[in-house]
Amino acid sequence: GTILSMPHGASQEDYKNERILKGFIGRNAKHWYRYAIQCGRDIDCHSLYLVTGCLKSRSWGIVTYDTTVHDHYSTLIIGKSPDPEGPVYEWKKSGKATTYRTGPVPDVTTDTQSRIPDSENQCLFLRGFKISL
Repeated sequence: GTILSMPHGASQEDYKNERILKGFIGRNAKHWYRYAIQCGRDIDCHSLYLVTGCLKSRSWGIVTYDTTVHDHYSTLIIGKSPDPEGPVYEWKKSGKATTYRTGPVPDVTTDTQSRIPDSENQCLFLRGFKISL
């Protein structure tokens, strides 16, 4: 399973009129593939996507586990990282967690006083159309 935490919440942006896009995609898909190949992309006829929406956040944490987490001794807590040059948050874990990540990772070339971005610049999910020929 997977657990995603967004300590500062998230916002969603979506293109509203997808019906118009379907006709546009049908008329232009071959041109987009031809252009991508001319640019040197090694793609097949199922490789392009038209993004119509996204879910963005200022910060996030994700953890995966292999087995069920029904054991009452399994605990996953996301907390502030003590490392000023490390990620903003870290998972404090016990139990069955196998992989965990957090973001954003601070850029050490910039001011590390404010490690959490002012804007939602962490893209967590994309929505859209898979374009196939």
